[in-house]
Amino acid sequence: MFKILLAIISNTFTEVLRQPVYGVVTAATIILLIFSPSLAMFTLDDDNQLLKDISISTILVAGLLLAVFAASTVITAEIENKTVLTVVSKTVSRGLFVIGKFIGTAAAVFFAQYLLALVVLIIVRHGVLQTATEHHDPVVVTLGCSALAITCAIALAGNYFYQWRFGAAAVTIAAILASVVTIVLLFIDPKWHY
Repeated sequence: MFKILLAIISNTFTEVLRQPVYGVVTAATIILLIFSPSLAMFTLDDDNQLLKDISISTILVAGLLLAVFAASTVITAEIENKTVLTVVSKTVSRGLFVIGKFIGTAAAVFFAQYLLALVVLIIVRHGVLQTATEHHDPVVVTLGCSALAITCAIALAGNYFYQWRFGAAAVTIAAILASVVTIVLLFIDPKWHY
């Protein structure tokens, strides 16, 4: 029974990652998060607190959209393709099927939330420029742009040569590279010193 549940969960996770809306919502949220310091600089009080509030609110809305779109298409696609009849006619109960679909969808949404949380940590490290004389954090800008370029290059090459789904590959690679960038940023200051 556990093996069947794990198979349903992994299949659902893969299906959700392959949906085009998953990549679009995640990419749009990352773009909004990148531009959020520009929006947060117009307060009269604590700009960095507003940056954190805007970022967390953006992640919340993105998670809501991802959950709605993923959940609405996961079981609907199974019913339209009539694969649910094959699965339920075997030894899989309806409850186990629905629980597996739920956990797989929740895991995919959590994966996107993980990536977005790492992007927020990177952006909060950069912070909001308080005056026009302040300079951008070169470590954050360099590592962030490098991670973005490497993500796009690997996902495009994988799509072209190996027929990977671009959205799923880009989100997976971005999560790995954002994890590495976040860990590196913990140990390097804005002047490139350990």
